[in-house]
Amino acid sequence: MKRKQVKQGFTIIELLVGVTSAAVLVLTLVAIMVGPLRALATNREYSDIRRDMAYSIAMIGRDVRVSSWSSLSSATNVLTFGGNSIQTNVSVYSLSGDVLERYVNGVKQDDLMDGVTAFTNGVVNAGGVQGVRIYLSAANDDGSISVTHESFIYPRN
Repeated sequence: MKRKQVKQGFTIIELLVGVTSAAVLVLTLVAIMVGPLRALATNREYSDIRRDMAYSIAMIGRDVRVSSWSSLSSATNVLTFGGNSIQTNVSVYSLSGDVLERYVNGVKQDDLMDGVTAFTNGVVNAGGVQGVRIYLSAANDDGSISVTHESFIYPRN
C-alpha cells in the first residue's frame, strides 16, 4: 500500500503573496500617519516661535512701560531706553546674529529668542502720545516656518 504524503507548511508562492500583502498594508498605514505627524511637528514649531515672540514682546513692553522716554534711542536691531525715578536701569535690546538679547545696565540678562530674522523699532507718536513700534520676525532652523509680529507699546507715564 502506498502512503499518501501529507503537505505541511506553505508554498513559496503563498509566502510571497502573504509578505507582499503585509508590506502593502504597512506602507499604506505609514503613508496615512506621516501627514498628521508632519503637521503636528510643524504646528509645534510654529507655536514655539509664537511663544518665544510673545515672551520677547512682553519683556520689551514691561521695560518700556516703566522707562524714561527722555533717553529712548532707536536704531535697526537695537533699542535702548533709560530709567526714570521709578526704575533706574538702562535696558538695551539688540539683535546679535539671529539671537535677540536683553542687557540691563550693560550686563547681559537674557537671550530672549533665537531664529530672529528682523528686529526693527522706532518711536511713534499717536495723538500726542509717544510710544515704541516693535517689528519682530523669526523663523525656524530650516526657514520653512516664518512668523512676523508688529506691536505698539505705550508707556504708563
